[in-house]
Amino acid sequence: MKENKNVKLLSASEGGFAFAIMICAYIFISFIGQTIAGAIFGEKSVAYIAVCSLFSALAMLGVILYFTLYKKVEFKTFSGINKFKPISLLLAILLSFGMFFGLGFINDLFAGIFKSWGLNVSAVSIPLNNAFHLILFSVLFALIPAVTEEIFFRALMLKSLESVKAVWAVTAVSVTFALYHCSVSQFIYQLIYGAGLAMLFMYVKSIIPCVIAHFINNISVIIFEYFKFSINLYNPLIIAGGILALIIFALITVLSIIKLEKTKKEFSSVKKFYFPFAIFGCVICLALLIGNLFVV
Repeated sequence: MKENKNVKLLSASEGGFAFAIMICAYIFISFIGQTIAGAIFGEKSVAYIAVCSLFSALAMLGVILYFTLYKKVEFKTFSGINKFKPISLLLAILLSFGMFFGLGFINDLFAGIFKSWGLNVSAVSIPLNNAFHLILFSVLFALIPAVTEEIFFRALMLKSLESVKAVWAVTAVSVTFALYHCSVSQFIYQLIYGAGLAMLFMYVKSIIPCVIAHFINNISVIIFEYFKFSINLYNPLIIAGGILALIIFALITVLSIIKLEKTKKEFSSVKKFYFPFAIFGCVICLALLIGNLFVV
């Protein structure tokens, strides 16, 4: 699909700056928001968990508004809300299926390792006691993050590295995506998944299949928890099926991306992406990631 080359895109340094200010905004909103929500609803209430789940999305939307209103970057330019071919949906399903079943055991494996060392790796506990909770948290923890994170990481930030070879652009953005989640047990999974989503976006030139893939991954966890489905993610057959799906996905996307790489040689943009801005956000995330290990 052809793209308009005469539109304003973010530079690499602006992409790194976007990540840094998003992390800072997220921390600020969380500090104020958790204090207020805790005082009003109580820290163990459903309302408190629901309100706090929106803070990261608000931070991302705030950054997006900054670039669209102040920097005059057209939303459609970086949002990637474009038409896509039907095969894109198949790729989204292959990626989600492959990650969940092929590499789903990684999170549990690392969680077990860190727990054996006496470190804290517990995630947010979502109350799923009835159908209302299922719908509410499916929107808050599955749909909204899928939309905001894909627009922010795979569209806004990845497009700022459009002139860079795919391997460097994907790596740069996927590292920030993995660190953003501030979870040591999920870091490897999020790094690989972020790379897969970036490759999907580069292939289809549309954020919509990426949102679908992200949503499927998120909603699967919630559905399995709500209906008490039990799957042995260490089962070799399940892992093999998932890995096969990832291999098919990778073959289709990588071969296509390679054809577009001949004219891309620039590497300096990756340095501009990380220094000084994105590296600042990464350090903050790394500090939070390490700090979370020792929170009782």
